[in-house]
Amino acid sequence: MRKSNLCVPEPSLRLSIVIPTLGEASLDETLETILSSKFDGLEVVLAIPSHLVDRVRPNPQLWSDLKISLCVTDKPGQVYQRAAGFKVASAPIVMQLDSDVMLGHGALEKLYSAAVLFGKQTVVGPIIIDSRVSNAPNVQGFYKGLRDIAADIYHMMIGGLPFRNKKYGTYSSLTCSVGVNEKTLDEFIHTSWLPGGCVLSHKESLVFNDFYNMDGKAVCEDILHSDLRVKKGLNHVCVTAAKVYTPCTKVGDSTWLDIINELKARKILGRKMGASSFRLHIFLGVYFVIWSMKRARAKLLASN
Repeated sequence: MRKSNLCVPEPSLRLSIVIPTLGEASLDETLETILSSKFDGLEVVLAIPSHLVDRVRPNPQLWSDLKISLCVTDKPGQVYQRAAGFKVASAPIVMQLDSDVMLGHGALEKLYSAAVLFGKQTVVGPIIIDSRVSNAPNVQGFYKGLRDIAADIYHMMIGGLPFRNKKYGTYSSLTCSVGVNEKTLDEFIHTSWLPGGCVLSHKESLVFNDFYNMDGKAVCEDILHSDLRVKKGLNHVCVTAAKVYTPCTKVGDSTWLDIINELKARKILGRKMGASSFRLHIFLGVYFVIWSMKRARAKLLASN
């Protein structure tokens, strides 16, 4: 692993943003949202495997205004690359950011302020929204109530989470998790789990080891990451005024191989976190049935 400086860091560095990447097309848009925040005293560390370095092509309009360096790793892996980036980050506070996450207006400043406010024993994150414009069906009234009750029962009985409003921001050893409700009125929500796409930590609180030792997509790595932080005695806080956006997940684009690999990964992680084998198999079975139904519906709608 080596760090290639593409800029000269300033002494007043306040924040390092570590982005593990494979050179995705979305990277420039992510960098644009960082630049538009006009946050003074930050560096961006792009962690990328050596055989993919050529995919990162500097955009003069972006890179001239951002302090960007490359952290070149000897192998791919989201968690492995991110940990390597953590080790070369220079600032006292570090943000981990996925290469397809877009920062909302003011999100960077609000997250940084919260990290300073809560101190070194607390990790902070935003509310993550699946897309800039939600394409979920607009269900209201009686049917929305039924859907919400069904979701509550599923999360508690099958997923092992607390009931109703207590489930938000939690995870279970069955690899089930639920984010904070974006409509909440509270400024800060103390949670046990934060999505991995955007998280701020003081450098002393970072997990530097490659804790995800499976090949392929890092399924549920944020659950395992949160579990490791909880066991270290760290706290999690969701800053509800900070919003970030990711591309909307399309179930119809998933393949049978994708879901098989995901179920295998969830099974391994569940066992690692001490889940009951019986409950884990029930959760994975129901998860597969729900995925199959959603995929069939998406394919049907796409054909009409």
